[in-house]
Amino acid sequence: MPSASPTTARPPLRALTGAEAQLGASLRRYRLQGRIASGSMGVVYRAVDRRLARTVALKLLRTDDSHRTEVQRNVAIARARFVQEARAMAQLAHPNVVPIYAIESAGPRLMIAMEYVPGVTLADWLAERRSWSEVLEVMRAAGEGLAAAHDAGFVHRDFKPHNVLIGDDGRVRVTDFGLAMLQADDHETLDERDGPAPDATIDDGVVPYDMNDGLESLTQTGMSVGTPAYMAPEQHAGGTIDARTDQYGFCAALYEALYGVRPFIGCDASELMRAKRSMRIVGPLSRREVPRWLARAVLRGLSPDANQRFSSMRALLVALTPAPRLRW
Repeated sequence: MPSASPTTARPPLRALTGAEAQLGASLRRYRLQGRIASGSMGVVYRAVDRRLARTVALKLLRTDDSHRTEVQRNVAIARARFVQEARAMAQLAHPNVVPIYAIESAGPRLMIAMEYVPGVTLADWLAERRSWSEVLEVMRAAGEGLAAAHDAGFVHRDFKPHNVLIGDDGRVRVTDFGLAMLQADDHETLDERDGPAPDATIDDGVVPYDMNDGLESLTQTGMSVGTPAYMAPEQHAGGTIDARTDQYGFCAALYEALYGVRPFIGCDASELMRAKRSMRIVGPLSRREVPRWLARAVLRGLSPDANQRFSSMRALLVALTPAPRLRW
């Protein structure tokens, strides 16, 4: 188990508003205790499952017009498939994946009950300086969760530091698979491919934007759910999505965790896309002690061409395994 017990202060629960308290009265078996987080797709609450007497993280999909995106406007179409895939995902038992307990509805609202994990997100954990070996240990654990999901036929589509939880128990868990499946594509079988890390242009003079900026998930017609900073080029283009797409998001998050800056920046989506396609990477502002073998593995995972990335998440994890030192 990674020694990742967070020292970062855990964000406090937000008190329920009057409307939320009223909403909680209609959620059948669940009693809301406080708001954990909110985003473009929905709101996550800490709640008590009164039937089973356990604390859960309860995610409610947004249905109000003020937050509607293309997915919400077509949620009636996506709902049946979403429920089917979320239920299938609930069968995936892996220590590095947040388990889904139940998928239910309350009127027009769709609810997902998941394990409640006391702890912090990877984004919060990285607020303190971490050694490259600490970062790698945590990220490899998250990668094991992704690999297990890929083995079961699932693709996350929105891997980012805010979707990785580091529990008070030291265990690393990947979360938010359910929302990422709202626009699922057919999965393709990955061929075994090998190749060198891509050539990259290091742009040392660029000032990075804030690490908490631009974290809202982006959804457009013909485009999978994702967060622009961590989206693979094929997601930007509305192309074929498979496990290598997750690999790209994973390596973007790993680069950020190692160097304290996102690998690609842009003033708008078009500029960000051009930076990714040309491998115009923001130069490391710190952490130059990161081993070359590790940097090369990360760069390969950031290849704009999915065929040039690792053949699978497990192949990437092998490349991220430090070679044992010889002892004399």
